[in-house]
Amino acid sequence: MIDGDTVVEQGKGSDLAATGAAAAAAAVAAVAPATASASTTVAGAVPATDTRKDNTGWENLAGDGGGKLLRRVLARGEVEDAEATTTEVTEGCLVAVHYVGRLRKTGEQFDASRDRGPRPFEFVVGRGDVIRGWERGLLGLRAGDRAELVCGPEYAYGSTGNPPTIPPDATLAFEVEVISCRAPEDPVASKLERADAHKAAGTAHFQAGRFAAAAAAYAAGLDALTYTWGAAPGEAARATALRQALQLNAAAALLRAGDARGAADACARVLEKDPASIKALYRLGLARAELGELDAAEEALGMAQKIDPDDPAIERELARVAEKKVQDAEREKKLYRAMFGRA
Repeated sequence: MIDGDTVVEQGKGSDLAATGAAAAAAAVAAVAPATASASTTVAGAVPATDTRKDNTGWENLAGDGGGKLLRRVLARGEVEDAEATTTEVTEGCLVAVHYVGRLRKTGEQFDASRDRGPRPFEFVVGRGDVIRGWERGLLGLRAGDRAELVCGPEYAYGSTGNPPTIPPDATLAFEVEVISCRAPEDPVASKLERADAHKAAGTAHFQAGRFAAAAAAYAAGLDALTYTWGAAPGEAARATALRQALQLNAAAALLRAGDARGAADACARVLEKDPASIKALYRLGLARAELGELDAAEEALGMAQKIDPDDPAIERELARVAEKKVQDAEREKKLYRAMFGRA
């Protein structure tokens, strides 16, 4: 029983999604520790004209597209880890930032990354995880740079706001510090392709009767998916489904290769995510039976039968386990009689 590819779409979910919770209200980068007060951040130096850059250093990033998106670079930073850091923020980069967010009208602070601890906020630029003002406002900055952003409602939370901290039609002001900016060295899409290739190779080995090689190929596919941080929702769903299929296939291969313990472990990992996986329950039952754990085998197979009462394979294995239990009971009786000399 070799599983085919199954991809289940899952909904988007992120604490810092553009329409997410209050902490997401910022969806921006980090600021230097208290370098400016609220009044300095929202000072009247913000240009009223639509020029690209005025003599106070403010840039109009909105251009002719309407709305307000202004940026002023406060300081250019020094990068210690130059080899691991890209020269500037571009789409697809993994950016780590510290930030302070305020309502521009009142100067009231609604969020600050350092209030939650020393770890900066990380996100992938261009994936839609943060507000538009951040997606565009950080482009071109470098690791170590500090900047101010002023995001009109068109580039923040619009007419609905983000209750209870962001009122409707609010203009937001941010102090941002780019801690690091790294290019995606190994995109999740590439990892999924490698895992798919290992899965195909494993299936070819299995069909040719090379069960140990098949198990090794499935394990390599799982290794490729060990770390999938930054996956888009569709990629995350596909990675989850692919892991499940690889574990199930590995269990089948390990059973045929004589490694019942490894097969049981693979099934257990599948059942952690999907307790109703009939294939995992069935193969777990086979593995437990091979290990002589007949009660556990009967339990797993019984759970599988509740899901699919008409599956003949499950029925056969339950009968085989029941027969083994009878045989074991007879052996125990014989051993008891031999030990105590009873007829």
